[in-house]
Amino acid sequence: MSYAMNVLPFMRDVKVIVDIGAHHGDFAEALLCVGAEIYCLEPYPYNFEMLSKRLSGRTNVKLFNYGISSFSGRILMFDDCPSTLCSFEERWPREEFKDLFLSDRTLEVGVKSWTAFLLDIGKHPDFVKIDCEGHDTVIIREILKHGFLPRFLMFEANLKKDDVLLGEILANGYHEIARWSLDAERGRFDIFYEITKG
Repeated sequence: MSYAMNVLPFMRDVKVIVDIGAHHGDFAEALLCVGAEIYCLEPYPYNFEMLSKRLSGRTNVKLFNYGISSFSGRILMFDDCPSTLCSFEERWPREEFKDLFLSDRTLEVGVKSWTAFLLDIGKHPDFVKIDCEGHDTVIIREILKHGFLPRFLMFEANLKKDDVLLGEILANGYHEIARWSLDAERGRFDIFYEITKG
């Protein structure tokens, strides 16, 4: 996600940011100026190493070498992609991005449920960015069922396939603020939502 600058005008009262799928830390680094606590989650070892080199030592940034899923434990990650476009979703190397994945090679990485992660940090986030290469749907549903909803959600969605999920998000009181095209031909967009205060 390269749209961190677009969300800055909305960050006035944001105190806790969670960056799920932090990659090398581009998004988190761009939001350092907000002054919020930033929690970065990145399960892929190489990406976590790059993230650590970039952001460790920042007093308002905490780094976690695991991902978020519907359970806590270990999960297979498909990782044979030169662009570090790694995914927990088997359909990515076989269907969605088969032109980018060299093989079905996997490695096992740690994950936690959303609830377990919130217990780890002891806080409720105001802003959650999700960029998890096809696993976004699972994570968003975990957040929605938890009960305490962050004010802002930002994630990638395939508008050709994720219409049910988008309906669930709207049904939970969110409204769309903005959308940026990643790959319009495939229907992939970054979408930014804010919850409507009731």
